[in-house]
Amino acid sequence: GSPNTIVTMIDTVAVNPSTPPSIPMASARNMRTLLAGSRLTRSQEEIEKALEPSLNGTVTQVEASLQNAYTLRCIPQVLGAVRDAVEYARRAIEIEMNSATDNPLIFPEEADVFHGGNFHGQTVAIPLDTLAIAITEVGVISERRIDRLLDKNHNEGLPPFLVPGPAGLFCGFAGAQYTATSLVAENRTLCTPASIQSIPSNGGNQDIVSMGLIAARKASRILKNAEYILAIELLAACQAADIRGTSNLSPAGQAAYESVREYVPTLKKDRAMSTDISKIAEIIRLRRIVTDVEETTGPLA
Repeated sequence: GSPNTIVTMIDTVAVNPSTPPSIPMASARNMRTLLAGSRLTRSQEEIEKALEPSLNGTVTQVEASLQNAYTLRCIPQVLGAVRDAVEYARRAIEIEMNSATDNPLIFPEEADVFHGGNFHGQTVAIPLDTLAIAITEVGVISERRIDRLLDKNHNEGLPPFLVPGPAGLFCGFAGAQYTATSLVAENRTLCTPASIQSIPSNGGNQDIVSMGLIAARKASRILKNAEYILAIELLAACQAADIRGTSNLSPAGQAAYESVREYVPTLKKDRAMSTDISKIAEIIRLRRIVTDVEETTGPLA
């Protein structure tokens, strides 16, 4: 999609005085920092200047894109909601880890024994289900951006599937897209809540259970799948940068590009990409790209 209006949309969220401070605003400020200095984005003022010749009182078709697709325009709002969910899960798990979760609770000094329900895992099962849904959405929006990079009808002049050679002789990132779409489908299946799947047991005594361990295992698997999806998006974005010219990138974008290229070279002809994807997923997991970018931008929110 066209990047022309991305900065304007981000600024609207980041500095809007009518919006109370929020995580979406923090995400918008991060994006504004990451895009600062990019030659691939235009501000509202630059767009208005480009449109001036067409503002003649008549209806005129113009080339400038005024609205990006939601996957670009709504990144701060989507990721802000995701970060809210991550914080909710983190807080719930930290509280539970620092709590007495046994039954019964025994207080020797008072010679008291209390039978209760502190063992019940619902306090973490619901947050983990929420986390699973949020991380699934990260993969969904990432895969849609991958599609926009590969689709010649939306990628602003890039070759179809970012093919590095003559069309018809190479597949480019077509195969990697299949991996991303299948992982999104798997995550959508996995994010069905476990915390509502209670089955009574123990003669009806344990008549509502949390299935919290299932929720944790599913969230872990969804996270790993999402890392692979994001790795594919990063590889596709770097391939697009190679085609368009890395001099167009912002300083932060250049740092991210170099971080990826330290591990995976440009795709110049078709090759198996499983190792490439695994390498980038690993550096995502280890936050190496974030660390490299923050050396340029300073700490992100």
